[in-house]
Amino acid sequence: MLRAFVAGVCALGMTACGGGQAPPETAATETQSSGAESGPPPLPAAREATFLQSVHIPLQLLATSIEAQIPEHETQERKLLTRPNKSPAIEASFEVWRDAVSVRFEGDALHVDVPLRYAVKFDAKVKNPFGGKWIKVARDEDWGTEGDPQRVTLRVTTHVEINPQWELHLSTQVEPPEHGAAPGGELCTSGIFKLCITKDSFAPEVRRRIDAEIVPRVQRELEQLDRKIEQTVDLRPRAERLWNGLTQPRALGVHNQYSLIMPQRAALQLQPGDAELVVNAAVHGTVTYFQGAPDAQAAPPLADKASLEELPGERVQDPRLFSIDAAF
Repeated sequence: MLRAFVAGVCALGMTACGGGQAPPETAATETQSSGAESGPPPLPAAREATFLQSVHIPLQLLATSIEAQIPEHETQERKLLTRPNKSPAIEASFEVWRDAVSVRFEGDALHVDVPLRYAVKFDAKVKNPFGGKWIKVARDEDWGTEGDPQRVTLRVTTHVEINPQWELHLSTQVEPPEHGAAPGGELCTSGIFKLCITKDSFAPEVRRRIDAEIVPRVQRELEQLDRKIEQTVDLRPRAERLWNGLTQPRALGVHNQYSLIMPQRAALQLQPGDAELVVNAAVHGTVTYFQGAPDAQAAPPLADKASLEELPGERVQDPRLFSIDAAF
C-alpha cells in the first residue's frame, strides 16, 4: 500500500542484501593511530558471522500514505437507496468526510482503521396500508449533518508476505463497516390519516447503500495499489543484485586493506515496534581480508529466504554492511 509503504518495502529489498562498507577490524583501526612507519598490521583472520541491521519505518508515514488514497471529502448525488417498489422508499444524497486513519502492525498484517463521518438528506414515502398511492413522510430530512454526523469505521487489513523466493505479496481486505447509532426520533404523515415511522427503521437500508458505495470502491483501489507496489518493488531482482554486490571488494580505509564477503544465506523479517514497523535484515557469510584490492568473486546463487533463527554464528550489528546502494 501506499507511497511510504513502497519506500519502506523498497528499503526491505535494498537492505536485505545491501552493499556498503564492511566493518573494519579492531586491530586495523588501532594500528592506524600507531603510525604508518610500523607497516601494515597483520590481516584479521577470515570469519563467519551473521550481519544484522534493523530498519525502522514510522507507522505515521504509512498512515499518511493511506490517507492520500482515500479522499477527505466526497459527495454523492440523490439516488434511490431502497429496492424498487419496496416500502418505505428512500431517496437520498450524502456527503462523506474522512478523519485521520490509525495504523498498527501485528503478526504479518498491517491493520488500518479509517473513520468516516457522513450526512444524508433524504426523502421517504410509504405505501398506504389501505391501498392507493404512496404517502410522503419526509422531504429533505437530515440523517446526520456536518455538525452532528453519522459515523462509520472501515477496517482494512493488508497481509504482507515475502515468500522463500524473495517475492513480495500483498493481500488487502476491507472488513464490514462498523456503524454508530442511528438518529433518534420519528417521521409522521400529515393530514387526517396519520402514519409514523421511526428514523432508526430506515437504518438498514441507508447503511446498506452507504456500505455499497464505499466498501467496493475502497477495496478495488487498495487491490490495485497492492499490485502496483508488488510490481514497483520487484523484490527478487533487487535482492539478487545486492547479494551479488556483496562479493565486491570494500576498502577498509587503512593501509590499503580490503574485505570481501561471500554470502551464504539471508533473512528478512517484519515485526511490530512502538509506533513503527521494524524490518530486520540479516546476511550470513564469510568475511575475508586482503592486503591490496582483490578481484571480485562470483557470488553463489541467491539462497531461499531464511528466518533469522536459522542463521548461525556470531551476530554483528553494523549498518554500514547494509548501506543502500545508489544504483537503486
